[in-house]
Amino acid sequence: MADLLAARGVLRDSPATDRGLNHELVADMELAPLDPGGRTMQTVVGGTMVGLNARVAHRLLAEGPLTAPCLRRRYDELVRGAERPGKHNRDRMDDEQVLTFLRAGLRQDPRAGWTVLLRALRGDGRACEQRRLRELHGQAREELASAGRQRLDND
Repeated sequence: MADLLAARGVLRDSPATDRGLNHELVADMELAPLDPGGRTMQTVVGGTMVGLNARVAHRLLAEGPLTAPCLRRRYDELVRGAERPGKHNRDRMDDEQVLTFLRAGLRQDPRAGWTVLLRALRGDGRACEQRRLRELHGQAREELASAGRQRLDND
């Protein structure tokens, strides 16, 4: 929302505005706050929370005039009737538990990416934040590669 307000301020003072650039958006007294709806909007546009705002913006900007009233109307239509997603009841894991899981997964398939392993971990009813798992995946992969190099050096 802050980005839209900042853009409006730039547009208001821009020479392009004088050439007919969406006066209705620029002249709107105040853009009514569009609450991305958090996890509620996730049920509408899908995907993870990481790219939620981008997917909502893409959906809003995909058609029609880009005026504040039109954007508001499209947003309200998207949110209307959207279900609040269920809360996952997963067991939290500490870093060592996640590393143990990742090492086992990488031993089984050394090319397994972090997203595949995250999906498997969550599918087993366990929880780990996406960024944290990605970082630990890199650490586990490096540990296993280092152990493999040491074995080769010792042979």
